[in-house]
Amino acid sequence: MGKETKKQKRKENRIKKMTKKTVKATAKMTKKAVRTTTDFFGITAKKTPSRFIYKESKFYFIFLFYVFLSVITLLILAPYSYYKVCELRYSHTFIDNKKIVFRGKMHEVYYQFVLGLILVVIILFFIRIMQQYWLDDILSSLPEFARGLIPGLIAAAPTMVVTGVLINRLFVWSIKNIFFVNDDTIDSFLNISYLKLSIIKAVVQAVLRKLASIMTVGFGEPFLLVVKERYIVSRQYISGIKMRFDGSVFESYKWFLWRYFLVIITAGIYYPIYLYKTYQWTTIHMHIDDGLKHRKRLIF
Repeated sequence: MGKETKKQKRKENRIKKMTKKTVKATAKMTKKAVRTTTDFFGITAKKTPSRFIYKESKFYFIFLFYVFLSVITLLILAPYSYYKVCELRYSHTFIDNKKIVFRGKMHEVYYQFVLGLILVVIILFFIRIMQQYWLDDILSSLPEFARGLIPGLIAAAPTMVVTGVLINRLFVWSIKNIFFVNDDTIDSFLNISYLKLSIIKAVVQAVLRKLASIMTVGFGEPFLLVVKERYIVSRQYISGIKMRFDGSVFESYKWFLWRYFLVIITAGIYYPIYLYKTYQWTTIHMHIDDGLKHRKRLIF
């Protein structure tokens, strides 16, 4: 009888040890799951079919590293930094539980970037020639404060436009290089990704949105964000599948208004977190457009 009781006790002890191990393992898994969806303020994002899953603190330091790398190399590695940020963003994105893969090439980013810089240099060169031959005569008849202000505005306006074109071209390039995947393989090389977006319209709307944001002292930024995303996402096709955006203005104000002012108050230090939250929120509200009219929500 003594041997049987000892065997039973050994079995019970083994079972207890196994249960303790399983409890610890499940606790670790739940902690990891919470870490991936909780931000610095303890606000946990809902697990939705469309999501951007990445550690917030890790994203913050990686973004700052690439900004620092671009600055110290005098923008030589800026295309590389943009490429790595795109790779980071899209490789951790799911839309309606479908994983996305990023297939962009590094030399394509450098081509777009160098082309934009060449356009900026050409425009500034022609402005300098204009200023040398006939603009100086016009400025001589103006007050002193206007002599220094007008040349700066003339140089800044086309540079901003060309910069907007460059940013738009890079964004369109990134959309063309993302695909839906099944079992880590591209569904079909024939189902290409593209963006039905006119560069002129995109640049004009971007300038108007920025002016509206400045005129409203930042209060209109969440509303303008919804307008921008609805305009872009509704013209976006991933692997030949049309996308839709169902985010509302009320929800965007709840998410972004106080974060936008945090960016201003911290002089841009909080900007990587604002960018992270923008990625997260816009991805949550991106879905595959099934063509049903009742799915279209109002902007508010």
